[in-house]
Amino acid sequence: MSTPPVVEFKWTDPETGAVGYLILNSLKGGAAAGGTRMRKGLTQEEVLNLAKVMEIKFTVSGPAIGGAKSGIDFDPEDPRAQLVLDRWFSFISPILQSYYGTGGDQNVGESLVIEKTKNLGIHCPLEGVLVGNYHYDEERVKEVGQQLVEGVSLIDDSFGIDFTVADLATGRGVVSSLSSLISLRDSKDDFTRMSASIQGFGNVGIATALYFTLHGGLISTIMDQDTVLFSKENKGFDYEYIRELAERSASSKRIVDENAIEYQRGDALYTKFWDAKVDVCFPCASSGLIGEFELNLMKTAQVNFIVCGANDPFYASKAGISGVVSSQADENMVVIPDFIANSGMARAFTYLYAENAVLDAASILKDIDTTVNNAVVEVLKLSPNGGNFSKNALDIALSNLSN
Repeated sequence: MSTPPVVEFKWTDPETGAVGYLILNSLKGGAAAGGTRMRKGLTQEEVLNLAKVMEIKFTVSGPAIGGAKSGIDFDPEDPRAQLVLDRWFSFISPILQSYYGTGGDQNVGESLVIEKTKNLGIHCPLEGVLVGNYHYDEERVKEVGQQLVEGVSLIDDSFGIDFTVADLATGRGVVSSLSSLISLRDSKDDFTRMSASIQGFGNVGIATALYFTLHGGLISTIMDQDTVLFSKENKGFDYEYIRELAERSASSKRIVDENAIEYQRGDALYTKFWDAKVDVCFPCASSGLIGEFELNLMKTAQVNFIVCGANDPFYASKAGISGVVSSQADENMVVIPDFIANSGMARAFTYLYAENAVLDAASILKDIDTTVNNAVVEVLKLSPNGGNFSKNALDIALSNLSN
């Protein structure tokens, strides 16, 4: 994973000065894939790290292709953001039609990616994978492309809210990975006795909170990029509360609750969030936000599990995907890495590549459970008690990459 990427593009939007990056770590299998994100302050280094993580993720979710990522350094709330995305996808459209597939990512929804690529005459955002890896002809690309678009747009109303597969897939995998770990370790722990904190309340954080509380867990505290919400007397929010909160918050991707309090990074409220005495922390926000300060607070609070719903959540600096902070976390608590816990959407796509895929939301989500469970089983052979779980998971993934 230390080799340089095979494709690395930098683009500057002539209208706004927004900067876009497209990095393909490799073209293993003739193609590469990874989502498109937009956020102010995004860097080329971040995109590179995420592309490398995507390659590792494909050893869990399939197919055996290269990892990639595209990202735009621009404020997603700027009224010009949609036009920036239009010009970005137009710029990379020849690659999207030949050997690169993309999807939704931070601040860029899956339905938005589908709409904008369709406007450019691209059958689906993953057309490059269908052409480069599967070598489908145009007619077959149309058929499978339609299957992919329909599949991720299927409605699952398990929570009484019309969420799509794309809304739920990542959070489903996050909670499933922890459930598998707990059950396979023959642990006395179970969700009915577990408390959690959730960093980030977009699609991933909302789905994670719903699935965790549905199985009996309690959410003690939730943070988005501006506000933090603490449960009374740290007793935790149950499923009914979270379901109502999710219904209010789903469209804005922000905590919509009268008890949410504004905070600043590093202030007392921020510290209180990371110092919460919970069993598990679910980072479900942006990359690189957990540094030594945050980790030391969690260690003091004796957090037992970190389950990485975010891509590359640990601050890595120049150290890459196995940086100092992630290594320290792995040595002190059980860390389920992003390339396992966050593999739900990638697995949903792989499921939908199949010729006879059953277009049913429950079947797709169940397939994510099975895939994540199989990955956890393999790691527990090396980490029966959960120690160095993330390191051993990475060793297995790198071994599979070299085969």
